Amino acid sequence: MGHADAQRKKVELGLIRQLDDYEVRSVKALQWMVRWGFSTSKILNQIYLSKNDLAKMEDAGLVENFQIGFKKHKDSRPIPTVIWFPTRKGRLVGKVGDYIGKRYPSVELASHDLIAQAFVADRLARDSVGSTGTDIWPARMIAKTGVPGIDLAQHLPDAVYFDHDRSTTYVLEVERNPILIKRSESSAVERFKFVEKLSHLIGNGFGDVNVTMLYMTAHQAEKTKAIFDVFEREGYPDFYCTQGKTKHYWAHREDVGGTLKQMNKVLSFSTTALNFASLDGVDLSRWLP
Repeated sequence: MGHADAQRKKVELGLIRQLDDYEVRSVKALQWMVRWGFSTSKILNQIYLSKNDLAKMEDAGLVENFQIGFKKHKDSRPIPTVIWFPTRKGRLVGKVGDYIGKRYPSVELASHDLIAQAFVADRLARDSVGSTGTDIWPARMIAKTGVPGIDLAQHLPDAVYFDHDRSTTYVLEVERNPILIKRSESSAVERFKFVEKLSHLIGNGFGDVNVTMLYMTAHQAEKTKAIFDVFEREGYPDFYCTQGKTKHYWAHREDVGGTLKQMNKVLSFSTTALNFASLDGVDLSRWLP
């Protein structure tokens, strides 16, 4: 049995994946990077590319890379964390419809966006949800193009993706700084805005809508779930907005027995549409640096 036959047998057994031709897989990788703004070799090599493809794409002027930090390693010096992003030439080759993305990724959001990207890649790989590299709208792309058929207005999630027949819309919110579990006057308004955002997203998806809120710890996820259980039973604190040069939010209060009381708003969706996940329970080590 020759090498080609051995490789074919491994593909049939599901031990390795079938690779497209270089021209095809490089375009798919560029489209992924155009959508997200950047990616890593760890992600790209698992979903599209072969080991030496990025170097070949760099030589062709399609991609660039830069270092965003270091990862500690117990047995060696810290390992550089490198992200790859498409050049202008690469963005034109990998454009999605008319969308070619921005020239540079947002380094400030790289860590947050990498978690979102890793979660979506993992979901696509594990559950075969959607068609990998297509029907995925990260926040930066939604802000520019919207999502066909869905009015998201300014309620931008971190990502939207679909199953094959669009009977289910999947929405991802990465919560590194979970506003719902904070307790302050200003965070009360942010909580209201966040729940309104979820109401809008769930009310504007195709078919069933599944929202994953991904937290850094299981404690954060469990605490948020408990808060939503209360919201479903009792409603959530209501505010109204006045528009001048800037928006101002005011608590909706009414006289109840001679006392002004903060009013609650009925939750417009069932919490069964929400999935409270955490990095403690979702293993993304396969995808993250």
